[in-house]
Amino acid sequence: MANEPRAQGQQGGLAVEYMTVKDAAQRWNVTERLVQRLCAEGRIEGAVKFGRSWGVPVNARKPNDPRRADSALRATPPRPRRVPGSLAGLMPLMNTPFAPGTCAEFVDSLAPGQRRDIARAEFCYFSGRPQEAVAAATRYLTSENFDQTNGIVTPK
Repeated sequence: MANEPRAQGQQGGLAVEYMTVKDAAQRWNVTERLVQRLCAEGRIEGAVKFGRSWGVPVNARKPNDPRRADSALRATPPRPRRVPGSLAGLMPLMNTPFAPGTCAEFVDSLAPGQRRDIARAEFCYFSGRPQEAVAAATRYLTSENFDQTNGIVTPK
């Protein structure tokens, strides 16, 4: 990149030093074509066309990428972390890490009760046995006593 400006001109009565599109591209770490397009779109303040080429003021700043500004505005807020106990009992199998190939052993290792029943229903369902899953979970699925604060169901 040349340290000396390639051209000088006047703008608003003031002397302005210009660099080439190539120099601007190197300085801003973008392609020459992008600099040409930014000049043509009027996004580089003070850029002037000299015949078929553009002169970019030496002190010109690289324009912001509007896609990044929009994405920052549209960014979805971070999802809140699940509060321990908050519906965690709904799908105990999916909410618990276990070694691959040991799912059945994991379900059998759970203490008898609601958590084990629901885990067995999940296991049956994801193993392609939906009728067994329904049978294992029916008493919980049909219960009207569901406590939403901690995911506990009191079966009928």
